[in-house]
Amino acid sequence: MSADIRQGYRIDLTGNAMPTDEAVDDFTVRNLGLQLRYRYEIGPLSYLYVVYGRGGYRQEVDDRGSGRLLRDSFSLRDDDQLLLKLSYRFES
Repeated sequence: MSADIRQGYRIDLTGNAMPTDEAVDDFTVRNLGLQLRYRYEIGPLSYLYVVYGRGGYRQEVDDRGSGRLLRDSFSLRDDDQLLLKLSYRFES
């Protein structure tokens, strides 16, 4: 998301937004979330799940185009997770 500032606002004491002439910089927010899932059937109603998750977030003052920002979003890497889950049905 890119935000080009057209008008700055300041909140007054009663909570109303009032226009201001103060300079505000344009900014860009990049956010990426990716999740890959795999399910393997061990037996009837018994499964092994493997999930990989990756995410990233960055807010910056930037003037690059949308296409470039989208390509650069894949370099975001704030969090990596690997989850293993075993669901096993016991027969009685």
